[in-house]
Amino acid sequence: MRLLEYRPRLLLPHSRQFPFDEVAEKIVKALEKRNWKVPGMEVEFYTYGHGFSKHTYVHKIEGDDFYLKFHRTQGRLPDGYNDAAAIVEIWYGKEILHVSDDEFGPRLYLYVGDEWEKDKHDFAHSCKVNAKLRGTYLEYSGGYSRGKNRAKWIINTDDTGRQYIAENGGPKRFATNEKYREFAEHLEEILKRILATPEAGEDYNATAYYELPTLIPFEEVKHPLGDMYAYCDGRVYERVEEGQKDLESLEPWKRYVYTGGDRLMRLTSGVEVPEVAYDGFIWAGELKCKGAERYVDITCHWPTLFEPNYLLKIAPKHANDIYVADSAVYEIAREEMSTSIAPRGMLTDDELDACDAVRARSIVPILDYDGSYKRPFMLIRRELDFDEVEPAGLVKP
Repeated sequence: MRLLEYRPRLLLPHSRQFPFDEVAEKIVKALEKRNWKVPGMEVEFYTYGHGFSKHTYVHKIEGDDFYLKFHRTQGRLPDGYNDAAAIVEIWYGKEILHVSDDEFGPRLYLYVGDEWEKDKHDFAHSCKVNAKLRGTYLEYSGGYSRGKNRAKWIINTDDTGRQYIAENGGPKRFATNEKYREFAEHLEEILKRILATPEAGEDYNATAYYELPTLIPFEEVKHPLGDMYAYCDGRVYERVEEGQKDLESLEPWKRYVYTGGDRLMRLTSGVEVPEVAYDGFIWAGELKCKGAERYVDITCHWPTLFEPNYLLKIAPKHANDIYVADSAVYEIAREEMSTSIAPRGMLTDDELDACDAVRARSIVPILDYDGSYKRPFMLIRRELDFDEVEPAGLVKP
């Protein structure tokens, strides 16, 4: 089996730490029986892990007036990963509750604005920092108790002057367990909506949570880039050599080469580029030499900081999740930008982002690449199997 053919294990909520945990589990199981499709609700999944030891769970269930987020630890898995499928945050009506497995908090946000329909989306999805910029919610916190002792009260907090203190008769505190029971009742209402939709019955698909891709042979690439190389550190190189010699000698979660790292655009840039450019990639380019040192010829891409650095020759078997971008357009953009700011020598972050964006906008799936780039390089957004690389030795032999 190839990594692309491996379906992650589905994790379900099973914690009973909070009063709403049981009904949260019922909600997830009810959605599963309906192939995760209920009118007016969207279900998102999150997958984590490596090699042949990956897991997925319901990350978010959202409707027009609620969402449920799942990312709370509820134990350890045999492979050492956390089981993070328990519910962690609930938005229902004009309240948001966030809990933790160590009983830190909880945090409660209460809407107090006057234009609910206008503010609803912002209240539900905005970062809850500095309410005084919005003036639409109050924040409450249970603080922290040693030994996982639950706080008795959820108390209004001013958060070092950045939030609002409850005024004009606004509630100063809530009893923690009473508030938890209220949210359990809210989840019961959501469950009723789900149960109103018929189960899938004969159309039930136990694997609907994760659709495996159709494998695309790399031979279908019309304009291959030639020999491509990528950097790796000693740990990856050693795993490749061991995995190619005897795959079964490695634990399932080590049966992969490596996965993507650097992005074409930094996450905080805010520049409009193809969404995929913000993902992490394995960068592979032509191999060149400078004296005794060999290097991958991609502008502004360097080996890892953990020496010694090694090289892998990249030889994909499948074209899935592989892209091409052009370094030449980046070099032109840098040169033009440097000329425009003279005599100032150093580019600002925004100016560097503008140059990065030119390269990021050149990204295309390798199947769509037309062969026109002057300095093309390969970007791989998936884990590679051991037969998709060849060890090529040290950067500095």
